[in-house]
Amino acid sequence: MDPDANLGLALGFSEEELESITPISKMRRLIEERTGADKSNTFYKINPKVDDIPEIYGKENNGVRLLVLALKAGLYMKGR
Repeated sequence: MDPDANLGLALGFSEEELESITPISKMRRLIEERTGADKSNTFYKINPKVDDIPEIYGKENNGVRLLVLALKAGLYMKGR
């Protein structure tokens, strides 16, 4: 978790690469598929398969894989 939202830049990712990453929290279809949670039920898996998510949805730069879980409004700052 990066409260300043500059970890990607510090790791050498470009602003364009960072902007192209969709946060996992925005992937409603994936969340519903993995957990079974949707508007029609109240029961869902609390331990879904997640071990493949970094490989599929993360971005890699210089051997480091970055996965964005969520963006909090007002915290993402563009380069100076």
